[in-house]
Amino acid sequence: NVNSYRYENGSGGIRFPDLLKLLIERPKRIPWMRFLTSHPKDLSNELIAVIREHPQICHHIHLPVQHGSNRILKAMERGYTQEEYVRLVDNLKNSITDVSLSTDILIGFPGEEEKDFLGTVDLMERVRFSDAFTYKYNPRKGTRAYSLGDTVPDSTKLSRLSQIIDLQREMSRTERRKRLGGTVTVLVEGFSKKDRRELLGRTEGDEMVVFPGEAELIGQFVAVELKSLEGSTFVGAQAASKPKG
Repeated sequence: NVNSYRYENGSGGIRFPDLLKLLIERPKRIPWMRFLTSHPKDLSNELIAVIREHPQICHHIHLPVQHGSNRILKAMERGYTQEEYVRLVDNLKNSITDVSLSTDILIGFPGEEEKDFLGTVDLMERVRFSDAFTYKYNPRKGTRAYSLGDTVPDSTKLSRLSQIIDLQREMSRTERRKRLGGTVTVLVEGFSKKDRRELLGRTEGDEMVVFPGEAELIGQFVAVELKSLEGSTFVGAQAASKPKG
């Protein structure tokens, strides 16, 4: 968890917000910075303030919740409740109004019941993540959870996982549709895998965008108008306005 970073020295130590500021203040300016992964228990008000006050830090945070049931969160030893996580998200959105959030969600942890699963669905609908990495529990020797047994049938895990994936896809599409017609700054990463006449870029919110363009734009920041969606990928066209950053 990068936001749990702390370096002890004679002057009181350097925490993760201090480390970010040191990187920002380097003579060779970094146009965009993003980091993975933040643990909710260590996402401090100080770190939120650093992200808000320095435009070089992308307003996108990957904040794994793992589950929406307090009983399962306790069994996972996550160190927070659903209510505390939601308050943290509310604080983030109030402080950084254009922040986007992605997360990790684990389905089928030992002891998970239907009511626990529905707690996860409820949390997802309340937070409305931009994206979620979802997976089912598999026992792994050497972990504390292994001693709890594998109590949820695999068929139940897969059914619940499918519901979570469908819910997140629909929420992601709904939120992305609202942005069609707008212009965003994109960092061009390379060519589209489907069509070498198109470039692939990434927004500040870690979303993929494809648009027609020449090879010399790779590695550059480009303003792109969002025209349509193909799955979860934006399809756009280079805009006349200058990109931010």
